[in-house]
Amino acid sequence: MEFKDETDFSKDFFERTIYNLKLYESHNKKDKIEFKHEVVQLINSLLGLVVFVKEDGVNFSSVELSDVKLENDIIWNYCDRNGGRFEEKNFKNFLRHIRNAIAHKRLTIKSYRQQNIRSVVFKDENKNNKFEVELSIKEIKDLIYKLSECIGKQ
Repeated sequence: MEFKDETDFSKDFFERTIYNLKLYESHNKKDKIEFKHEVVQLINSLLGLVVFVKEDGVNFSSVELSDVKLENDIIWNYCDRNGGRFEEKNFKNFLRHIRNAIAHKRLTIKSYRQQNIRSVVFKDENKNNKFEVELSIKEIKDLIYKLSECIGKQ
């Protein structure tokens, strides 16, 4: 496996993730039987991206939380680690909670009559702190592409 730029593994990883996702989407449109695990592909892509984003300190100043999900649609009662104040509700903290939900297997799949998956509920909680958001399949895709835009600007 060769990389275009060995010094920037994360950027190459992002490009490959988006390439694989687009390739999967194009095959899925043609053959839904053979390429049927769209949500698994999306969660794998999302997990890889949020881990690399966290570790590389990607700048999200151009992204507003409302670009992904309306604040009213999120249960978010989380104190920050320093002083017990409620943490700022921003895109960076949103991603941290999404990453924690995936890493600690706090996902709930919602489907239509136990057939097609329509959304995923991400939960990150401990003691009195709680974060919970339900993202539709389209919102997960949009989030992945939003992350790819951020890394592309680095």
